[in-house]
Amino acid sequence: MEVESTPEETTEETQVITPEMYNTLQAQFDQIKASQAGSDKNYQKASKALAESKAENERLAKEKMTAEEQSKYNLEQDKAEIAESKRELAEATLRLTKIKAMDAAGISAKYEDNILGSTDDEIENAVLKFKKNKEEDRQNAFKDHLAKSHKPGSGDPPKGSVDQDSLTDTEMIALAEKGELDF
Repeated sequence: MEVESTPEETTEETQVITPEMYNTLQAQFDQIKASQAGSDKNYQKASKALAESKAENERLAKEKMTAEEQSKYNLEQDKAEIAESKRELAEATLRLTKIKAMDAAGISAKYEDNILGSTDDEIENAVLKFKKNKEEDRQNAFKDHLAKSHKPGSGDPPKGSVDQDSLTDTEMIALAEKGELDF
């Protein structure tokens, strides 16, 4: 049994917006906007009041403390500050160690995030591994480029064929500039 499909008739209803309706909608929009701005201001006021309240509570708590309790409290605060300073110093020292090791290996500091380790030995090993992997990737890309661009004819080696594994980047660039190596 076949069913005939009939095209659906669509009628678009357009609503005419009168100036009164527009003014009503604009008033509602302005009211919503003002309400949102008010809630943002209220949040800021509440945050400020909370911070002030915490400071006041701490001040009142200090006033009620005996001299011994206040000394203990101040000592704890100082210990916390010292611990934070030590942590920040350790982070800065670790970062400096990474950058020095990378500089010694000829690696740009922009790769710092790729070097993981929390001791000098771990960092040194990570730098060496990164350098080795980067060099292998560079050599593979270079070999792929040569394989695609140089098709020797009649069994002759391509112009400037050199054992690239034994060359540094600087040597390869120098050979390329002389025209003895294409890449």
